[in-house]
Amino acid sequence: MQQHTGEHIVSGLVHRHFGYDNVGFHLGKELVTMDFNGVLDTDNLRMVELEANQAVAENIGIVVTYPTKEELAKMDYRSKKEISGQVRIVTVPGYDVCACCAPHVSKTGEIGLIKLVDAVKYKGGTRVTMVCGFRALQDYQKKEDSVREISRLLSAKPDEVADAVRRLQAESQSWKDKVMRMQNRYMEQKLAEIPEGTENCILFEEEMDKNAARKFVDAGMRKCSGICGLFLGTEKTGYQYTLGSQSRDLKALLKEFHGEFPGKGGGKSEMVQGTVQAGDQLSEEAIRLYLCKK
Repeated sequence: MQQHTGEHIVSGLVHRHFGYDNVGFHLGKELVTMDFNGVLDTDNLRMVELEANQAVAENIGIVVTYPTKEELAKMDYRSKKEISGQVRIVTVPGYDVCACCAPHVSKTGEIGLIKLVDAVKYKGGTRVTMVCGFRALQDYQKKEDSVREISRLLSAKPDEVADAVRRLQAESQSWKDKVMRMQNRYMEQKLAEIPEGTENCILFEEEMDKNAARKFVDAGMRKCSGICGLFLGTEKTGYQYTLGSQSRDLKALLKEFHGEFPGKGGGKSEMVQGTVQAGDQLSEEAIRLYLCKK
């Protein structure tokens, strides 16, 4: 009843201020979702949320009426569908008038807090998620616990955790960039170590950025008369591979290769990528011997 009556107030305010209809409504065990047929931004929703809680503070009595057809024809009310027979009108004075057959609280003060917790674009409009009353309190408690824990982990005040996370993200990205540069230099060194005229070059690395691996194979295949390949992973976990060749049809080779080493892959004749599953027979030596023999 808290959730449903809160939905009436929010939907009524959205309709009044923006002219949007509530075209979809789901009352779940914990959350309420409302689908409005128009776009609502953060400022719009903040305003609606504030006014909805003002309605709670006013402790307005909910009015239920059963108007005649003649009375109904003169009324301005919300309804999701055409209704035949007696219509039940639920009114939150000053906020909403809606045809509805469900139970509601007696006064708006019984709703407690109305909190709009999320909003996403949905079918050209906006899906708004709401919690009311004790559910809103539980939602706040869970989020407060999360913020407190994040605050402790980052050694930041609770109201400064967002800035602390942004600093951590920037630091993380800086380290990722450094690692990428180191990996690229490492692969350039490996590439320089391939003698001109080498037939096949098959390398194995436990960890490596996929883009760095592809760049190595793309350059290495031009120095090899056969196959240049890089396998990332271990015998225990399996491998991700990139193979390149200017002289071999690697796409045709894959079917035979995966017949010997279970996995999957694809690509073009000059370059393929895929995975090899871990297995008792899997080894670097077995893969290298197979590809070099072919």
